[in-house]
Formats: sequence, structure tokens, C-alpha cells
Amino acid sequence: MASPDLVMEAGVSRVAVEGLSARLGEGEQERAARLAALDAYERLPLPAWRLSRTQRRNLTTVDFSRIVPFAAQTPAGDVADTGAATRIVNLDGEAISLRLAPEIAATGTYVAPFETALRERPELVRPHFGRIVDPETNRLTALNAALHRGGLFVHVPRGVELREAIELHTIVEHASAFPRLLIVAEEHASVQVLERIESRPATGEGVRVVCSVTEIVANAGARVTYAALQQLGEDVPEIAMRRASVGRDANVEFAPITLGGDIVKSVYEANLEGEGATGGAHGLFFPAGREAFDLSARITHAAPHTTSDALLLGAANGAGQAAFDGMIAILESGAGSLSNLRSLSLLLAPKAHIDSVPGMEIANNDVKAYHGATIGEIDPETLFFCQSRGIDPDEARRMIVAGFFSTVVDAIPSTQARIWVQQRIEAKL
Repeated sequence: MASPDLVMEAGVSRVAVEGLSARLGEGEQERAARLAALDAYERLPLPAWRLSRTQRRNLTTVDFSRIVPFAAQTPAGDVADTGAATRIVNLDGEAISLRLAPEIAATGTYVAPFETALRERPELVRPHFGRIVDPETNRLTALNAALHRGGLFVHVPRGVELREAIELHTIVEHASAFPRLLIVAEEHASVQVLERIESRPATGEGVRVVCSVTEIVANAGARVTYAALQQLGEDVPEIAMRRASVGRDANVEFAPITLGGDIVKSVYEANLEGEGATGGAHGLFFPAGREAFDLSARITHAAPHTTSDALLLGAANGAGQAAFDGMIAILESGAGSLSNLRSLSLLLAPKAHIDSVPGMEIANNDVKAYHGATIGEIDPETLFFCQSRGIDPDEARRMIVAGFFSTVVDAIPSTQARIWVQQRIEAKL
């Protein structure tokens, strides 16, 4: 149960920030950083919203003065066990389950809730915290920096290769969530991190939001896979910023899976900063009902001989709306780079709509760069073929959509997570 000093009126305020810092037992440095972020929140603009067809429903329609930052109480409830050896479960910002595999600890890897790590191992956290994603990027990155709670810190030492994924499960029930993730892989280390965010039905008044920030540091030769799975209710907006710094011969792979939320603004960025670095984003999105998703992916080639590959698969049902804005930027310093950006989308209902805008900014002629996008409906001939084999039309439709998404779903680094995604895709049909 949350401490009484966190039971307060809705809204973002100095009282809320100072109460949280005191509750967490933070020092003056952390408290001052939160208050500086609060000041930035009050003066910075919201991030741009690119989904033109839903201008009446965008981030400006979220009443941040009514958001509930903390819950009056946090019951444990029932949370399905995914079987992950290392797993943290947060309900309304409180860690209700913490399991750390002894074999991971034996490698010298440090895994902890973010605020615990900031207190226990500041020498590991502080050099990177806020360096990859500046709190003053926009109003909502500042909001996360002011109210972050219930996130994850992972530090993998040089040469350590972890085979099992580390999981963070965030559940929104009575209050908003502000998870902060920082993943640091030292030279030639390897790690997989799987984040899952979902909501339960609202039980009170006020606005619940999810506002998350993830920073990834992949040093020379390191490999990081980060999968972010979410399904939120149609009353819960989400704003997420995820960014990676990729060193020489290192690799970072994003797997963004966006399956639900009232209004979703999600940004993935990889900066390929070392020669030979590689990065990719292989994800999917599926709005339905009145959901509106605004998704962005940007990969910047800042060093020679870097490689990127991005594939985003989308579908929309009901009156679901989505926009995908993909950008590959190859700087003058990115000679010999190779990039490929693709977006493929399916419209499953007359009122569904998807905009897909892949783009490139190239400042060096010695590169190879490809991009493309397609948007269409289920092929009638494919549907007819299935029916001619005795398959029910609805079942055929489910099979076709499942097959369309399979390239991304099959690559998720957890059997239980793959099943979770498959079930939720089917439910949206």
C-alpha cells in the first residue's frame, strides 16, 4: 500500500513531486532534479502530433490537471506469472513482485527498480540518466523526469551474455504510471529486456496516463534487444519516448508492439554513433474502436559503415486511426552506410485509417538507402481461396491478419509474450 503522504489531489504540482521524493527517501540532488523537471514541464510545449485526421483528438485533449499521479492504495491483485527468471511487476508505481535470478546476479549484472538503483548504485546510473533523453526534450519527457517511479535499471558488465530476457510488467489501475528505464550494456555484453504495459478498468474519477522514457546505452560490440508490448484501455492515453545510443560494432533492436490506448504518442530513436553500429525497429500497431496512434521511428547514421533495418506492420479496425512517421537520417559522417525502411498496413473496416510516411535525409552520396510503404485491404482473392477450402470467412480473416503480423510476433523474445500478443490481436478482430 502506498504511503499516506502520496495520497493527494489530482494534478501535477510541487506538492506531488516533493511528496514522491520524500516517500522514496531521495537526497537533495534527486529532489532538485525532479523540481527542475517540473519547472520544464510547466514551460515546455507538448510534442508534435502528426495524425491529421484526428486533430480533434490529440494530446491537447488530455486534461493533465486531472491526472491521478498516485493511488490511495495499491492492492496486490492477481498477476499472471510469465515464468521469466528475472521479473519486476509494478502496480500503480509500487513494486508488488520482484524476482531476480541468482545466475544473473552471479555474472555481476545489476538489475533493480530504477529508483532503487539510483539510491544503491548512483555511480552506474547518474552518468547516463537524462543523457540519452534530455528531460527538456518536450513537456512530457519533463513530466516523466519529475514523477518517474516504478521503472527498471539494468547494467550488464563487459563480456557478459545473458540468454534469458529480463521483464518489467507495469499495470495501471487506480493511478497514472511514469516508468523510467535505463539499460546499459558494456563492451561485448548482450541482454534482452521485455517491457509490458497494460491497464485494468478504472475504479475512480480522474485521468490515468502512461508517460514513459527509456534510455539504452550499447557500448562497443554490445547487443541489446528491447521489446515494448502494450495494451491499454480506450480511456488511458500513453506517451512514450525510447532512444538508444549505439557504439562501435554494437547492435540495438527495438520491438515496439502497440495494441491499445485512447491516444498514443510513441517515439523510437536509435543513434548509430560508432563505426559499424547496427540498429533496427521491427514492430506492429493495431488501433480499433476510436483509438488514435501517432507513432514515430528515427534512425540516425552518424558514423561510417553503419546499418539499419526497420519494418513496421500496421492494421486498423473499427474507426481506429494511426499515423506512422519513419525517418532514416544519414549524416555526412555516415559514409558507406546501408538503410532499409518499410511500412506495410492493412485496413480492416471502412472507417479505419492509416497514414504512413517513410522518409530519408541523406547528406552523403556514398550510401545505400531504401524506403517504401503500402496500405491496402485484405486481398479478396486470398479470402476467396480460404473460403474455397472450407474455411469460415471470419476465421479466414483472423488467419490472414495473424499471418500478416507473424514476422514481428515470432521474433518477440518470450513464448508467453508471443501468446499474449497473439491473443490480443485476435480480440481486436
